[in-house]
Amino acid sequence: MKPDELMIGDWVFYEDRRFSVPCKVVSIEQRRGVGENGYSFSVHEPKSNTLIFCIHLKPILLTAEFLKKNGWVKDDIFMTFSEDPNTELAWTDRCGACLYENGYHLCDCWHVHTLQNALRLCGIEKEIEL
Repeated sequence: MKPDELMIGDWVFYEDRRFSVPCKVVSIEQRRGVGENGYSFSVHEPKSNTLIFCIHLKPILLTAEFLKKNGWVKDDIFMTFSEDPNTELAWTDRCGACLYENGYHLCDCWHVHTLQNALRLCGIEKEIEL
């Protein structure tokens, strides 16, 4: 993942040779000779309540189950965000999500962090549950 794709608070997978665990980004720092374009990331692993310094992060794919768990309600075509009825998501398992605000297409979302960033641009700060 590239540093310009992430914001503090985004959910990603931390992966190394031993395990893969979902983590929340808590800092993005630029350091010489480290990681992608000299950026490194610190993430918070909620189960052990520890900070991990890492450079290799993977995106978390959006799923219908994730969306329902986080307040999206399905009708015929769209899933509507319960906290803002003007924010809609066209969702299919094969094509991912298309986010709309007041009928205007904002972006396509395949990953949790992309949806988080798009919601922030709509002025919606929501704590995400995995």
